[in-house]
Amino acid sequence: MKRIKAGLLQLAVLLAAVVPARAATVSIDFEAFNDFDNLCGLNLGGVTLINPSGRVEIHEKRFGVSCHSPTKAVASPSGLLSVNPLVGVFDGPVSLVSLWGGDAATYSDEIDSWELLAFDAPSGGNLVGRANSGAWAGDPYRQLTVTGQGIWRFEANWTGPTYGIGYDDLQFQIVPEPSTAVLLGAGAVGLLALARRRDRHMRPADAPRESAATHATALVRRPIRPGGTCRRRT
Repeated sequence: MKRIKAGLLQLAVLLAAVVPARAATVSIDFEAFNDFDNLCGLNLGGVTLINPSGRVEIHEKRFGVSCHSPTKAVASPSGLLSVNPLVGVFDGPVSLVSLWGGDAATYSDEIDSWELLAFDAPSGGNLVGRANSGAWAGDPYRQLTVTGQGIWRFEANWTGPTYGIGYDDLQFQIVPEPSTAVLLGAGAVGLLALARRRDRHMRPADAPRESAATHATALVRRPIRPGGTCRRRT
């Protein structure tokens, strides 16, 4: 029994160490949608995009000919994202959110900048982290990434003084659930605890007989008094 317990414990530790849970990365490049499609309120597979205007539009070749991945980016109807931030609400907590933002740098006086913020609740909550692009002409696109525990929401805000930008290639990492190995390890530890509890409350099968025999012998035998004789009960 001791060997079985030791084996189960070693198996639990080995499984938990060798097969860790891995975070799943989700990527959305917006290429599957058509020009001017409205994605506001649409769940894209783990995240729902929202805009106060009620529109999160697909723009093809209007925020850079190549955007970041082929030809399509997402923006508010006017592109003035300082007024209408792009908001994403996740289905569950994530540990990383990444987004690309930029423009075609069509005008000589164009100056763009934007920031990415992450929060710990779907409605906002506390700020988990922030990243800023700095000022540039908008081309090529710049990537911003925020990492942290329990991210439920992101906001992309255009902060430039001139024109708007588009956003592309959204990525996020879903916080992993306990892996099968960890669950098996927990089960093995539970079996160990159950075995120990049973051992504590169980006696060997012949223990009751020995106890009864000892008790019977004690009843039959009586100490011999000095000068007297020992009687037996009949």
